[in-house]
Amino acid sequence: MRSFNIGYTAFNLQTDEYEKTEVQFDISDESFDMMFYELWTLFRDYCEECGLRSVDIKYVAEVPYEEE
Repeated sequence: MRSFNIGYTAFNLQTDEYEKTEVQFDISDESFDMMFYELWTLFRDYCEECGLRSVDIKYVAEVPYEEE
């Protein structure tokens, strides 16, 4: 399992304002193509559910794994 942060700006239809924030997703550790597809699908669904439009992705960063 790997975690990624996606920083973005977007217009939120629910608040009628632009927001600048980030969201984190956990995805399976697969090939690059599969991880990219899964991350993109999760982010697309997230944007749709939250009413985000005009989304501008600022960065995608892997969250370092901290061993217990």
